[in-house]
Amino acid sequence: MGELALHVVVAAHRDELWQDFVDMSLFAQWWWPFADTTYVADVREGGTYRFASESAGIGVHGSYLSVIDTHRLDFSWQWEDDDPVVPRPAPSTVRIAFTDADDATTSVEIVHEAASDELESLRQGWEHCLQRLVARYV
Repeated sequence: MGELALHVVVAAHRDELWQDFVDMSLFAQWWWPFADTTYVADVREGGTYRFASESAGIGVHGSYLSVIDTHRLDFSWQWEDDDPVVPRPAPSTVRIAFTDADDATTSVEIVHEAASDELESLRQGWEHCLQRLVARYV
């Protein structure tokens, strides 16, 4: 197992930014760029989520391990895909922490623990998503 750590500062208040992660209508505006992606989430400890795109042939699902309102999300992460040849990676875990950087910005720290051979592709995916998130507030 390895660990991927990412950090970004977003020009939004923590309460507002939290909504971008827990309100699926807002989440859909910056997560995956595929128009047919479906987003279903029950954001509470023990709740589940699933994000999937048929056109891209990918999806991810898991459960929320910990939800601390406006401060932190911990959840499991399991890829879904249609490729019968390539085995699915082992489940992994994600921790997202939100802290006030100053009066008008929020620091978001993401730690994704996964198999070492997955870290580079996960980094690329997270960076693309986070770029779209930051752009929402520019």
